[in-house]
Amino acid sequence: MSRNTLNTLKEFKISASKKGKFYSLPALEKKLGVNISRLPVSIRIVLESVLRNCDGQKVTEEHVKELANWSAKSPVLCCKTSPACHCWRIWQQCVTSPRSWVRIQRTSSR
Repeated sequence: MSRNTLNTLKEFKISASKKGKFYSLPALEKKLGVNISRLPVSIRIVLESVLRNCDGQKVTEEHVKELANWSAKSPVLCCKTSPACHCWRIWQQCVTSPRSWVRIQRTSSR
């Protein structure tokens, strides 16, 4: 967690001597000038993961920006190999094809 993607890495106090770090979606919202709070919770979860895993190679700042600007009318997004993106692709299949959702439900209940 050392890359400060889009200046969103923030600190919080754990105790008097310890601090933690997190990637802030409100800071991303301010930086990009986009209303991230309008996004469904599932997409915000994926967005936070993409932001956290942004390494400039597999996941780039452009991927973060694309996902932050997501809308239901957007084309399918793909950001390569992170687990969150894999979940994102499955979710998009479910939204665009109800049959995929049935197939995923059946395979996950076995």
